[in-house]
Amino acid sequence: MQLSSANGFSQLAPLSVSGLPAGVTASFKPASITAGQTSILTLAALASQSLSTATLSISASANVNGIAETQSAAATLAITAPTTSFLGRAVAANSLETPLAGVTVSMLGLDGGGNTTGCTGNTISDGAGNFALTGLAANCTGPQLVGFGGSNVTSPAGKYASVNLVYTLSSGQVTVSPVLVHLPIIDGAETFQVQQNAATNQSYSFASIPGLSVTVYAHTTFTQQDGTQPNPFPLVAVDVPVDRLPEAMPATNAGVMAFIVAFQPANVTASQPVAVYFPNTLNVAPGTASIPLMTLDPTRGRMVPL
Repeated sequence: MQLSSANGFSQLAPLSVSGLPAGVTASFKPASITAGQTSILTLAALASQSLSTATLSISASANVNGIAETQSAAATLAITAPTTSFLGRAVAANSLETPLAGVTVSMLGLDGGGNTTGCTGNTISDGAGNFALTGLAANCTGPQLVGFGGSNVTSPAGKYASVNLVYTLSSGQVTVSPVLVHLPIIDGAETFQVQQNAATNQSYSFASIPGLSVTVYAHTTFTQQDGTQPNPFPLVAVDVPVDRLPEAMPATNAGVMAFIVAFQPANVTASQPVAVYFPNTLNVAPGTASIPLMTLDPTRGRMVPL
């Protein structure tokens, strides 16, 4: 739910919803918003809930100059039978966690272990960033690699990072992504234009991310997922807030996540390794500690140690 104002309204307005069928409960997070803010309405139904449709009225109320004011909007609720499904929300990796409309969500037909599942299905996130893949086939149960494409986001318009993540689906049940799928914007991000198959090493330090640099060794070729090899190749680095990863970070003994960077475009292969030098954001003295490094493996869809 988003609240907008044409006359400078700046108070907090509590939210409410009416028209819920018996047995359905609702909650807002946050429960009150002001102009320009967003609240998420979550509806929960009983396992024995009757299949039906209902028209809901969602309201925001406030006292303005001593006068009670209420504005409402209508929404349609459809309660359907459960099928093998995957649901979630895609948002920008910014402080507002702005919903992203137009993110492509695709079942990639792989299980994250290099095995083919044959699972197919795709959808596009709506204006609130919600996506739903429902009625999936029997071969979509178990671990499934899901691709999130941010290249054609329509609102807020721009090019966002893409990522592959693995989820475990159960037959006849709804699986919900345990966290918001955060995608950082890469429009305007600092880019290292790499010459393909160059005769000498190429090094670059990212001014927008102090302490981060890469060295691409001689005769390295980058190949995109579609098989193309643009020259020069645009290697983008984006600083990702440690609390806004696209997936839940696995537990480690490190104690703290100090720094995360996303290299884009996604799912690119290099003909040989590329050296990456990370900033020492914790100011650890050289030789005094071993810092664990992890990476999001696009073929396995999860964080793995380097």
